[in-house]
Amino acid sequence: MKLHWEPITLDLKTTFRVAHGASDQRHNVLVYLDDGVGEAAAVPYYGETREGIIEYLKPVPDLGDDPFDMDAVLGRRSLIFPCLRFLFSGARMAVSTMIATK
Repeated sequence: MKLHWEPITLDLKTTFRVAHGASDQRHNVLVYLDDGVGEAAAVPYYGETREGIIEYLKPVPDLGDDPFDMDAVLGRRSLIFPCLRFLFSGARMAVSTMIATK
């Protein structure tokens, strides 16, 4: 299975406001796994950036034929970049949509 990604900029219709600040754009990453797609949200106030997510994904090896082994593959990467918690959600969404469309 092939893992690849695409940076995406979301122009928000309504300003997103939290105690950490406000933004009119979000700079996220779409994560693809074969036919599945998920979104990794870059959350600046947690120390995450779109560039950081992409750097995290670059060295991830081919995932082989078992999508359920992704926890082990990405889990090894989390030791290097522990702040990228939202990438895991995006990658898991990609696996879920891939399985649902089969």
